[in-house]
Amino acid sequence: MPIVLLNLLVLFEYRRTSLSSATDFYLCMIGLIATGIRYAGLTLVALNIVMLWRWARQDSFVKKIWRSLIQLIPSAILLLWWRQHLGIGDSETNQRPLVWHPITLENLQEGLINLGAWILPISHQAMNGWVLMLCGVMGGMLLVGLLCFTLYELFRGTTHRVFPAPTSQLHDLTRIICIFSLGYLLFLVCVRSLFDPNIVLDPRTLAPIFLPLICALVASYNYIKEKRARLALIVLLLIIYTLPLKQVRHWLQISYFNGIELNDKRRLSSNLLTYLRACPKTAQVYADQPWNLNLEFKTMVYWLPTYHLYGSGLADPHYQTKIAQLPDQADLIVIEDSKHALIDNIERLKAFRQVYSASDGLVWQHIALERDICR
Repeated sequence: MPIVLLNLLVLFEYRRTSLSSATDFYLCMIGLIATGIRYAGLTLVALNIVMLWRWARQDSFVKKIWRSLIQLIPSAILLLWWRQHLGIGDSETNQRPLVWHPITLENLQEGLINLGAWILPISHQAMNGWVLMLCGVMGGMLLVGLLCFTLYELFRGTTHRVFPAPTSQLHDLTRIICIFSLGYLLFLVCVRSLFDPNIVLDPRTLAPIFLPLICALVASYNYIKEKRARLALIVLLLIIYTLPLKQVRHWLQISYFNGIELNDKRRLSSNLLTYLRACPKTAQVYADQPWNLNLEFKTMVYWLPTYHLYGSGLADPHYQTKIAQLPDQADLIVIEDSKHALIDNIERLKAFRQVYSASDGLVWQHIALERDICR
């Protein structure tokens, strides 16, 4: 998120001053760093190219092409290197080939609800029934407003103006934010439909546009000329952001004192992790949720075979073969989901014996290891 804000501010500064080689370099480096981190990187590169073409009208066509290549080539090289090296030591389970799996209505509905929840700050425990519907409506209104404003700004003439702009600088900043936000959302839909069916439009994925959109919403206050309308808007916002504080406070306290996700103290102090921390750090581990265990071992924790490949959603034709090969590859097998379909298959493998069984998971150890290596 800080990288996104930095890129938007550099673009805004260029609009205020003039384009220079230093600006090209700054935008190129920011886009390169963002490309190596999250999906927002490619959207930033595309935004930089669009804005440079739109604003540098006095430049020749060749110069515009050159500026575009300066933005594009470093990120393209990084992506090619990433493509060649990211899967080293990994299995095909989480590889993401080009496969058409269109985004579903459930995914879109979840995205709209999460967008609306930014405007209506209500804890997840309270989001049900009419609250979910209200968040979805607010998210839909935000998306429609974003789409209309962005399309107008991209295709309007240079002199004709429908929306009154209080200052040209504020208008330019709002335009940059809206183009980036809409481009990022469209990019997520494309990646979800073509590469990764596991992308969900949750707050974590939408985080790069959170602060920029809030800034754009605050800036839109200056477009309201009527004093009564301004006063009514302020009162409405005070009501919206004051009423949920009691609900949000509880969630914030849980997040601060107990941690969330991988830093959840309940997870960190679980019996399963306590048991696995006593295992040799160089043990070869296969797990149903490897991301939970990667930090506990020096070697990479591999995905257990799954009937449907996690990355593509396609059926794995080599599923049974991979299960049969586990005795030659794994020292430990860890399953945290007690209802996992693979449990029966592992129990039938004579090469493993169960060494841990509890409500938080199951662990099997290869029988070639003479003793319980985790004790």
